Amino acid sequence: DSLVLPLIRENPALLIIFVLFWCAAVLAVLNTSIGIVVETGLARARVNEEKQAKDKKQRDAVIMESMREIFRQADKDNTNDLDLNELQAALEDPLVRDRIKMLGISINDVYLLHELLDGNRTGKVDTTTFFRGCSRLQGPAMAFDLYQRSVDLKHYIHHADARIHRMDELNDTLAALLHDIEEVDTDIVKGDQDARDP
Repeated sequence: DSLVLPLIRENPALLIIFVLFWCAAVLAVLNTSIGIVVETGLARARVNEEKQAKDKKQRDAVIMESMREIFRQADKDNTNDLDLNELQAALEDPLVRDRIKMLGISINDVYLLHELLDGNRTGKVDTTTFFRGCSRLQGPAMAFDLYQRSVDLKHYIHHADARIHRMDELNDTLAALLHDIEEVDTDIVKGDQDARDP
């Protein structure tokens, strides 16, 4: 004030410059204050999201471990295979149903997974394979679709390998037949009887 008032008395037009400077300074301080408040809020939200994600991951890991134990216990005949009857019996347990729902997996998807993993149509699926399949079903529906494509691809690769193996066996058989035909042809064409024939 001691500097501004004498200047304004001398030249009243300087009042406009001082008012503009004062407004800019106030806006800068307010902008900085709001930026600090917003940045602090965003940092807290980020930390909170990370904590929630970590807690969910830990909770899901505990649930998945209990699911592994449940499926192991569901294998009543201890064959390390889970047949459809054993799966149905396990899914009738409210605890199992709740755990599956907590993971975001529908009961229908569990049955569909069993059918999908039963590539040989034996009605049985290895318990470890089934558990891994359940663990991959977590998340949106696309995860299930991608996993189904993965299983289908493995199934097709297995069939292709079996056909390639069968084709190799057939080629070996054909090669042996051709070899035998050549030997027979050589024996017939250059036989001992050829010298006596007219």
